Order: sequence, then C-alpha cells, then structure tokens
Amino acid sequence: MQIRITRRRTVVLCLAVLVVAGAFFWDHMVVTEEERIETVIEEAALALERNDLDTCLTYLDEDCRLMGRPVKSLRKLLEEAIKSYPLKEADPYGIDVTLDEENPNRARAKVVSAVILRDYGEERKIDWKLELVRHDDHNWRLTNITPYFHKSREQIFLTQLEWLLR
Repeated sequence: MQIRITRRRTVVLCLAVLVVAGAFFWDHMVVTEEERIETVIEEAALALERNDLDTCLTYLDEDCRLMGRPVKSLRKLLEEAIKSYPLKEADPYGIDVTLDEENPNRARAKVVSAVILRDYGEERKIDWKLELVRHDDHNWRLTNITPYFHKSREQIFLTQLEWLLR
C-alpha cells in the first residue's frame, strides 16, 4: 500500500509541526510569577552559600524583617554569624509559592532548606516562611523571613542566634 503525499497533506503536516513547536516554545518562554519568586529564593540561597551578605541583602526589601526585627538593624549580627559559622551549603527545595489573591504584588512562600555549616559538616533542615513584595514589573523582594526548626516546627528566635555567637 502506497501513501500519496499531496500538497494538502504536506500543508496539514507542516501546520501540525508548527503548532507543536509553538506550544513547546511558548511553554518554555513564558515565566510565571511563581517561577520568578522561586528564582529570587534560589539566588538568595546561592549568595548565602557563598557567604556573600551584600549580594544576599539585594534580594531583601528595604523594610525586610528577619525573625521579627528589621534586617538593617541586624547587619552586624549577620556579618558575625557568617564569619563565625560559614555555610558550605544552603540548598532550598520544596518551594511552595502562594500569590495573594487580593493584592497581586504580594506573595508567600514556604521553603525547606538543607543547611550545612562548613566547619561542622552536619546537615540541618530549616523551614522558612517568607513574605515577598513585587516592585516595578517583576522585581520580587523578601519582606519577612521567619525560620523554623524542621522537626519540631518551632520558630527560631533571634535570641537563639545571638546566644550561639557569644
């Protein structure tokens, strides 16, 4: 049995290939707000892994709060923490982003991270509750950062960090 390839079949086949290729291209070129937020979180974690506080701070809103306190007031403490306990790894995974339905410029994220300190080598899992705000078109910044112990789900307080650094 021989299949005749007519001009009509050739055009239909070409259109089908173009539609599939276009759908594939569109799917990979369109970036959602959730993906933009995940990128901000991952890039901030990479800056932390490099123990680069200055770069890490660029992902924070100017009014960002960490453990309930303004980050601006914690800079010295954070510098000391990074110097005393340098990170080997701060791998975020399980990023769950929720956009605020009432305000499209706000979002929340839950993240689990595996943190390994360079000198200690033991992995610690920390859960993070993050709040983000969008500036400009798609420029997301962290506005509130709250860490929790992974197993107990108890909040980590600033006094615990200060105690470690004494």
